Amino acid sequence: MVSNEQGAYWCFCVKYIESPLFSSTTATKEKVDYKNVLDEPTFVKFSILREIRKKVALDEGIPAFAIFTDEELAGLAKLPEINPKTMGTIKGIGEKKIEKYAKFFMDKKTEG
Repeated sequence: MVSNEQGAYWCFCVKYIESPLFSSTTATKEKVDYKNVLDEPTFVKFSILREIRKKVALDEGIPAFAIFTDEELAGLAKLPEINPKTMGTIKGIGEKKIEKYAKFFMDKKTEG
């Protein structure tokens, strides 16, 4: 705190420390091309699921990744049947997401 005849005020000094643990390059995940990772029928199902996610996101006014990430959608696309029980086996998909979004994805025709 600094004070003089004109009043008092706070003064801060901020120093940024470069650290390999918190580097912006380590925080960024490498982009995955799911067309190369998934087989053709699974990629078709993945694409349909992305379109469903996009529509739900627009309807709810939220970013698509807030519903399911591409990684989660790829996991869903690999499932033989999408239902609340099987959705819960995908890493990152918990009860809240299942409760809120399962109805949009399990009733849709997602076969290629």
